[in-house]
Amino acid sequence: MAKTKRSSDFRRIDKWLHEYEFLKLTIEILEREIEDIKKVEIDGGCNGISYDNIKVSPTNSVNNMLENNVIRKHEILSRKELEMKALLDHKVKMDRAYNNFNSDQKIFYDLFYVKKYSRIKIMDMMNINKNIYNSLRSSTVYSALNSIEPQRVFSEIIERFAGNQKRNK
Repeated sequence: MAKTKRSSDFRRIDKWLHEYEFLKLTIEILEREIEDIKKVEIDGGCNGISYDNIKVSPTNSVNNMLENNVIRKHEILSRKELEMKALLDHKVKMDRAYNNFNSDQKIFYDLFYVKKYSRIKIMDMMNINKNIYNSLRSSTVYSALNSIEPQRVFSEIIERFAGNQKRNK
């Protein structure tokens, strides 16, 4: 179970590291979409809302095209703004992870995740062997994981401390 969880975390963070360079572009596109939605005029223009044709019902349901369009625009805008907030939060976490890399991890990140060089080329450029390459890749991913999810590190420390306390009794 723990090994499966660990490998799924590795794949998830590895994927995020690959997509990190596109995160800023995605945020810019979403910002433009939100601006465009805000600029769009609702069909019906300056028409006033008329309730003359609508029968009053116990559900207070109003079937007005203008109101429906305003509500739909508001729902779309709310969804996009929530998506933007989630992306910005994710970017802050990824920025923190990148800033916490040591110098070797930053070099590796640039070569592997940004420039997309092959393993052989990276090993040649960094003058390292396959074992060090694998170790550097996993340390980069787990360093990012620990920066993105610090509560995980805290809970692991607590578990280890509790385990040591039991053994010492």
